[in-house]
Amino acid sequence: MYIEAWAIWQSPLIGSFIAYGIARWKKLYAGYFSLGISIFCFFLSLKILYDITISPLPLPYQDIIKIYFGVTYLEFGILVDKFSVFMIFIVAFISILIFIYSLGYMREEIDLGRYWFWMNFSVGSMFLLVLSNNFFEMLLAFLMVSLCDWGLISFWYKKTGPSPVPGFDTEGEYNRYCGTKALITTVIAGSIMEIAIILLQLATMNSFGQPSLNFLMLSENNGWVTELFDAGLLPLFLILIIIGPLAKSAQFPFHDWLPESIAGPIPASTLIHSVTTTNIGVYILGRLFLIIYDSYSLSNASEFSLLFEIAMVCGLITILLTSAYAIVEKDLRKILSFSTSSQLGYVFFLFGLAGLYLNYSAFIAGVLCIFAHSIFTSLLFLGSGLIINSTDIKDVHKMGSLRKFMKKTYVLMMIGAFTIVGIFPLMVYFSIQLLVNEIFALPTWIIVIFILTFLLTNLYIFRLIGLIFFGTESEIIKNIVAKGKLHKPPPLMTFPLIILAVLSLGLIFFYPTIIDFISESFPLDFSFGKLIYFLSNILLSIGAYITIVLIIVGFLVCFPFYFTRKISPNAISSKFIIRNLHKVLRNRLIFNPHYYLIPRGIYKIGNAMRNFNISIDKFYQSFGREFSKLGRIMRDFHLSLDNFYHKLGCGVRRSGDWIKKFHTGKLNLNLIYLIIFIFLSFIIIYLIAVMN
Repeated sequence: MYIEAWAIWQSPLIGSFIAYGIARWKKLYAGYFSLGISIFCFFLSLKILYDITISPLPLPYQDIIKIYFGVTYLEFGILVDKFSVFMIFIVAFISILIFIYSLGYMREEIDLGRYWFWMNFSVGSMFLLVLSNNFFEMLLAFLMVSLCDWGLISFWYKKTGPSPVPGFDTEGEYNRYCGTKALITTVIAGSIMEIAIILLQLATMNSFGQPSLNFLMLSENNGWVTELFDAGLLPLFLILIIIGPLAKSAQFPFHDWLPESIAGPIPASTLIHSVTTTNIGVYILGRLFLIIYDSYSLSNASEFSLLFEIAMVCGLITILLTSAYAIVEKDLRKILSFSTSSQLGYVFFLFGLAGLYLNYSAFIAGVLCIFAHSIFTSLLFLGSGLIINSTDIKDVHKMGSLRKFMKKTYVLMMIGAFTIVGIFPLMVYFSIQLLVNEIFALPTWIIVIFILTFLLTNLYIFRLIGLIFFGTESEIIKNIVAKGKLHKPPPLMTFPLIILAVLSLGLIFFYPTIIDFISESFPLDFSFGKLIYFLSNILLSIGAYITIVLIIVGFLVCFPFYFTRKISPNAISSKFIIRNLHKVLRNRLIFNPHYYLIPRGIYKIGNAMRNFNISIDKFYQSFGREFSKLGRIMRDFHLSLDNFYHKLGCGVRRSGDWIKKFHTGKLNLNLIYLIIFIFLSFIIIYLIAVMN
């Protein structure tokens, strides 16, 4: 089993470089190769799943490689338990569907090598993070995924079209900003989490006798907890360690980078929102819960509750804020991005609840929410890609009545919408019931807030569906249809959505088995009787009735505004209070403007450095030109001088040849020449004297 676990994260990482090389030869072959790698990883995950279910092996299982540097060593390893196996199965399966979708969506892209490099590297980094057995390896994979996010979000940095957001010269500049925003936010958070890891190393050095970041060692020996508690560093450690998960899963106050991550291609955005980046935060928090679960029960350090309280509070605030943002957002992809932050907020709340009250059933509910989130988020994001690819429109207000022209997409998107609001028998219905069962033991005000968040979710989803598929089509849609420019998506793009829709409908029959798997109830019970018992408990619970009521209320509120269009939303939003609230939500309170400051500041510094370098280059170029001119002058001077010496030598040689004729070697003849020379000299002197 350990061989499969090592191979499952190494294959995509190595394959990313091979895919890039293949794309230099045949672009399409790089996509087929990448799809083959993802299918290979999926079968590896199935093999691991088989090994721990059909023939159960003792869990958790780890395999370690130590690289020694004198007395110290660096540890790399893989950890296989029910949580990591469940996550790699989700990542492997969803990545196959996204890669298939990419073959159709990116078929005309020129720079496919770079695209497939980042996609494969992102999936491989996610596998590495999930299977890591220590914090160092996890942090390394954390930063690798951040780098991949930057590459995928800013993928179209060369686009020269107008920017979709004011303040940027081109769309490419805006895309670069979005990638930089994501990179800065997550890397800074990762650096803060690194400080917590250093504190943990120091604590284990004192308690274990050697530094260790191994998850199993930390959970089996809680001496590091006592060490941090005695030093007064436990609260600081808990605050620092939670920063990384909050930022990666786009939770408050780091929630504002995710909406800009939709600047890249739709398949890349789907990967980021459903299975890689955003799931990293909840996975790390879940791993912290599993480590601290045993340590907390053995320890008297009450400060441990701080970690889970932060997770609960931040998750709850994120749900409220992002749900409200989604209600006023125009961009189809950003609405789904806000939905991602909101849904992961529920997971943070459940994991926080699990740790605060040592409630393992809340942890199971959170894991099931991750599973459901990966399915319906992929379905909705890929469905939005079909709409944008067919219409080339991203603003939901410029759509309308698309169900007439895109019937298949309409059905698939409706299944995704019904899934997220929790309509029976779709899979999220059961996740919501498990969530409701957990929060009923909490104070009344928390229950009221959750009821409000459920209602907000229903409102923005029904608003989305109404604006896109109902009402009357916009003038833009009419023109597109009249000109026959409504593109029909290729089968490669619709097939993954059909699979996801079927899963949303059919996973109802496997929920009891999935719960048994996460609970390590081996052997697994696939009996029909257990399914009936599970369904009867869920359907007859009070949470089921609350869910039905909230769905009906949300639909009735949205129906006259976005389905029949008998009432214009502007009639209400024009009111003073509503207008100002709408403006505040559109600007995302105070967070988005401040996020703009850091990347723009970096860009200004970069531009200043670039201008400085350009000035230096111009100086050297000018100096070089002048020096070149001087060189040409010196060269011409040397050529003239050489020519002069050459002619002088030739003249001397000719004179010598002429004089040589008079040197015959005969004495009498030489005397005659001498007498003639003296005579002529006297005559010349005489003539000069007479003339004077």
